[in-house]
Amino acid sequence: MTDNPLTWLAPGDISWPLAGRSTPLPDLLTALTQTGGGLGESLAVTGRIAPDDPESWWEQWRGEAHRNLARAEYALARNSRTSASQGYLRAVAQGAAAERGLRLLPTDDRRREAAAFIRDAFRRAMPLLAPRTGEVLVPLNGSRLPGYLLHPKKRGKSPLAWITLGAGSFAEEGFGLLGQALLDRGFAVLLLDGPGQGRSLRENGLPLRPDWETVARAVAAHARHFPGIRRDRICVLGRGLGGHLALRAATREEISAVVCDPPLHGVHSWLAAGLPPDGRPALWSGHPPGSAPARHALDWLAETLGADDPAALPAALDAYTLDGQQRAAADALLVTPEEMADQARRTADILGPKARIVPFTHDEGAGPDPLALAPHLFHARVTDTLADLVR
Repeated sequence: MTDNPLTWLAPGDISWPLAGRSTPLPDLLTALTQTGGGLGESLAVTGRIAPDDPESWWEQWRGEAHRNLARAEYALARNSRTSASQGYLRAVAQGAAAERGLRLLPTDDRRREAAAFIRDAFRRAMPLLAPRTGEVLVPLNGSRLPGYLLHPKKRGKSPLAWITLGAGSFAEEGFGLLGQALLDRGFAVLLLDGPGQGRSLRENGLPLRPDWETVARAVAAHARHFPGIRRDRICVLGRGLGGHLALRAATREEISAVVCDPPLHGVHSWLAAGLPPDGRPALWSGHPPGSAPARHALDWLAETLGADDPAALPAALDAYTLDGQQRAAADALLVTPEEMADQARRTADILGPKARIVPFTHDEGAGPDPLALAPHLFHARVTDTLADLVR
């Protein structure tokens, strides 16, 4: 385990997968496990990655993604629908893993290749995941945010759960993390590439924006026209940096409830933890780092946030704060591992009485990431509570 080149990785946010030699169970491996991949499979892939080599990271994860796509096609040809859907979702997760390595390299066409592969694999999976599925385009300030809508098996109208991840994430990743659990509880699931994410970033050039309440208003207004949706029961589930974005969405009257995992008051430290070590001070000082991977990672982050260059990142990130935010209009579930207790209390004070801290501890096995390390506890305390709130 000590030779594994992984460190902690939050889905959808910038990552430094090649620094360090200790391996806490990262969200990347958990995402693969939750979409049908085994931990052993994931460790076998990372064991083939050359140390400190982003090209090797890309090639190994890309190769595994293509192998799982082929396995899914073979399973579907045999009418093994469950194996096929699991294979497609593994391909999605592993394609996204491969793309993260490219953030440490100069920009080239492989980013578009990765995005197209992820989209194609998920489109093949969709008919196997839910009885009714479709693609959507949500208008926002003259652009359109692309995504997917999946309906549960139950009859009648359903509450809507919009899964939003972090900077540069892919909408398709959200299903493996939370989608099936939400469908099982009667939610319709919206997977969307918001500004700074997926196709909205890579094809439409929309950078991430701090005022997610504006994005939430547009999504809620359009979602009212979705068939089979309860218009007064629209929820946002934020994961990674999306936990902060969901907090911003909580101020909108159109939103019924939000889940914030984690409830980030600000984002500097969260993003810095995923950078190469010599690139982290740049998020506060703006000074350029020495290593090429760190420079490329900061270039990617500046592009994602719409900053002119890495020197402008400190000012751009200052806008991602709850200081001065209005009280929450929506019920807000704050997923709070022990490490986040102080920040969660600070966040709850700002949001007001609608905020509810949902604590998790190391003693019960939840560690720093309850969804990753204790999913049964997470769904019992968070997903089930969300379902109760919108009944």
